[in-house]
Amino acid sequence: MGFGGVLAARRSIGSGLATSAGGGFVGAYDAVPSIVAAYGMRRLRTAYTGSILRIRRSSDSAEQDIGYTGSGDLDTAAVASFIGGGSGYIKNWYDQSGNAYTASQATAGAQPLYVASGQNGRPVGKYENGDSISTGLNLPAPFTILYIAAMTAIGQKKRILTASVNNWLLGWWENKRQAAYFEGWVSNPTIVTNYLYYLYGAVGTGSLSSVYENGIQFSSNSSGVAGPNGLGICNFGTETSDCTVAELVICNTALSTADRQAAEAAANNYWAIY
Repeated sequence: MGFGGVLAARRSIGSGLATSAGGGFVGAYDAVPSIVAAYGMRRLRTAYTGSILRIRRSSDSAEQDIGYTGSGDLDTAAVASFIGGGSGYIKNWYDQSGNAYTASQATAGAQPLYVASGQNGRPVGKYENGDSISTGLNLPAPFTILYIAAMTAIGQKKRILTASVNNWLLGWWENKRQAAYFEGWVSNPTIVTNYLYYLYGAVGTGSLSSVYENGIQFSSNSSGVAGPNGLGICNFGTETSDCTVAELVICNTALSTADRQAAEAAANNYWAIY
């Protein structure tokens, strides 16, 4: 049974998490095939039992790993208790795939800000003034990327997902939402006039690049089909973006239409994007 069929066999509850017939926790991406890296502000997979984030607090630069609640949500109470009246910054965003591709930022001044109430009242990471976080993941095609982010400042050449070797993966160019995957431009000419969250999807088969926005394909081409090498959020030189980021899931296969749509639905069910 594909992910779409598995998801249909479950029911959703108010928190946006899937549950089994017996009522136990089921990760939103449990049935997504071939996940190679997964980063969330919640527990994404039942098999993952580690921490979600490592937070540095502003008052004394102490650090603490933060886990999840019984429902799978980030333990925001633990974050609040740890940072007190100050601010928290994300040093590590732990990979929930089991492959240990932790995304990290050792430089305190470049760590994204932890925001307790972002999209749909849920926590997100805020990147501005050159903040970034990255991992050494090297992923050849075929692959699929699902990414939830919102722009917080309009500007040219702003990248929200990059690769250290093959350049652009996703960003806004000339005040437009425009995605560039595998060094091949796959663009949406729509002018950006808001700071809303969008769920972006990209599928690379090795011969064709297709990009989706809120579940709708806006472009595809066969130019540039290599996978990302050295994955980073907002970390490409002077072309960094001011944005907030909620979730990032990467598969080392080109998901079928049904599986991609089911994964998008699972993400949207929790984050209420569209």
